[in-house]
Amino acid sequence: MLRNCIAIGLVVLAGVFLFYWVMGDEVGPFMSTAKQSLRDQFAGMVDKYELELKKAEADVAKAEERAVQLRMQKHKAAAGVTTLQREMQVVQNEVQDAQTQLAMLRDNLGAGRQVRLVSGRLATDSELKSIVDDQATRIQIAQEKLSYLEQFMQRRKARHDKLVQLDKESPAALQRIRNSVAMLSRKLDMYRDVKEWGEQDEAAEVALTGFYDRAQRTLEDAHAQLDMKLAEIDAMLDMSLELEVEPVQEPHSTDELLADIRTALAGGVAIER
Repeated sequence: MLRNCIAIGLVVLAGVFLFYWVMGDEVGPFMSTAKQSLRDQFAGMVDKYELELKKAEADVAKAEERAVQLRMQKHKAAAGVTTLQREMQVVQNEVQDAQTQLAMLRDNLGAGRQVRLVSGRLATDSELKSIVDDQATRIQIAQEKLSYLEQFMQRRKARHDKLVQLDKESPAALQRIRNSVAMLSRKLDMYRDVKEWGEQDEAAEVALTGFYDRAQRTLEDAHAQLDMKLAEIDAMLDMSLELEVEPVQEPHSTDELLADIRTALAGGVAIER
């Protein structure tokens, strides 16, 4: 692990040196552009999270409305189950009534008793046959209807049970998404703070860099002005030396002139004084 860390560190260090060597004088502008790009990315991220936060808040509002609708649907489903139960009871009563009529007819015919119609007249064999067929048809249709009702009852009960479960879980589910929206809001505030800190840090770095540059320029200007003054003084001194004349010699005395004349006549050589 230590060797891996050292190797990774060396690779990173080499990469940094290579980066500075390749970029040269363009490192400064490159880093400034990179900072600007990073700041733009943070700004874009904040805008993105702002949009996501608004969408999440809208979804939470819709979820709360659906929770209210869910409770209403649960009550409707319960009412639908109750209505279907009453319908099934009616059909079952119809089957039982038809079965009772057939049982009474069976008992009377089995006992040899005559069967009278509602009007009091004795029923003929064809009329008895018609009554049996009618009651049998009633039972058959009622049983088929009851079979369909039982299937619908299973579906309605299953839907009602699901709605009951969803309504039971609804408060916790709503609280979870509310907490998620709150977390997203706090995250958005964090990114806003990061953006502001980045801008403050960048402004501080610019101010710090400019401080030393200004001091350096001030010193360089002072040196230049001082060197200029010294150059002017040197030029004035050189000029004064060039304009300096030989000192005026005092005129020779008469004795010296006579001596010079005699020397010249004797040797023919002029004497310079």
